Amino acid sequence: MRLLNDATFRSIPAEESCCFLNHLLRFYVENVFKHYTPTSDLIKRKTSSLANSFLSVKRDLRQCHAQRKCNCGEQSRAQIKKIQNAFEMLDQRAATVKAYSEVDILIRWMHGFQRN
Repeated sequence: MRLLNDATFRSIPAEESCCFLNHLLRFYVENVFKHYTPTSDLIKRKTSSLANSFLSVKRDLRQCHAQRKCNCGEQSRAQIKKIQNAFEMLDQRAATVKAYSEVDILIRWMHGFQRN
């Protein structure tokens, strides 16, 4: 089972990308980083840094929302719901580890989103 994959991101229309990213970052901050238990102090610091970076991006996206440039359509809502449902099907620890292990997919998409 995968929570994120390239097809997830390809299915989001460009005009909904900002909204989808905002919801996905919130999902990671509230559901993944909040419950992730690092195995070492180094991983704990890296996880904290990553969570803070996600929060910083979310703050930047607030401006997008305030200017009504961040459209939330049916496709972005459906994909977030799909990710949340898959996450909730697993036990919390397994779901958290799974989502954390897929953060590279999200970051790769964010990098491409930022370049566009």
